[in-house]
Amino acid sequence: MAKLLSFVDRVELVKSVLLNSLNNCVQTYKVSCFISNELERISANFIWNGKMHAWSWNSMCKPKGEGGLCLRRVRNTTEVVGIKLVWRLFTSNSLWAGGCIKNM
Repeated sequence: MAKLLSFVDRVELVKSVLLNSLNNCVQTYKVSCFISNELERISANFIWNGKMHAWSWNSMCKPKGEGGLCLRRVRNTTEVVGIKLVWRLFTSNSLWAGGCIKNM
């Protein structure tokens, strides 16, 4: 299927399917470094259609203004979700957050 898609189509498919569906998984489970590296490797191989990569994954993950393709790093997504969970814990009025705020 990847051979039928253009480069831009493969990039958009990785952005919309893999990386956005990953958000749901990351909010439930912690993704290890090995799994995040494998997901990025699979994504890069899909984008480049199994050929030699012309850009590194780091340069592809930069914003478009800096010459990248605006892809997200899986490891960064995992860290952001963890920080978001801590933020919710300390700013909400739930029973879970009540004990944490009193102890500080």
